Amino acid sequence: MSKRSKRNGKTKSHSRPQVKGKSPIKSLRNPIAVKTVAEFELYLDGDLPVIVDFWASWCGPCRMMAPIFEKVGKQFEGRVRFLKVSTEELPELSEALEIRAIPTLVVFNGRDVVDSHAGLVPPAELSRLAQRAEDIAKDVSLGDKMKRWLGFGTTAQAAAQAPN
Repeated sequence: MSKRSKRNGKTKSHSRPQVKGKSPIKSLRNPIAVKTVAEFELYLDGDLPVIVDFWASWCGPCRMMAPIFEKVGKQFEGRVRFLKVSTEELPELSEALEIRAIPTLVVFNGRDVVDSHAGLVPPAELSRLAQRAEDIAKDVSLGDKMKRWLGFGTTAQAAAQAPN
């Protein structure tokens, strides 16, 4: 990859060292403050579903949403990635995704938007949103969700597989 220097216009070659088997993602702890579009895209291309909180420093509901987003994000650490994107620092992202109100939560599976919610979200609703994101990423069927809800699952599967 090459980049032009802003000072003299000459092309410089920048290469990022790649460690085999390791992800170039900087942080695994939720929530993650995204600073560049390239970093945002790295997280979307990662192995986990992503929930993005589009916010601004001057927004009262955004400030109210921050501790909720952090708390639920920590509960889903390692299963769903929680990103924070400042609409002031990265306006091109909010424009590309047509964000018209903040806070807005956008749920991604890969680069596909699978859900979104504008406005303040209570913790229970954010947890449901994160669980749906995880289920979509794992391709969990409605039948599997019903079995989990009814308490079936590993014990029922183990009994069915046990030799008679």
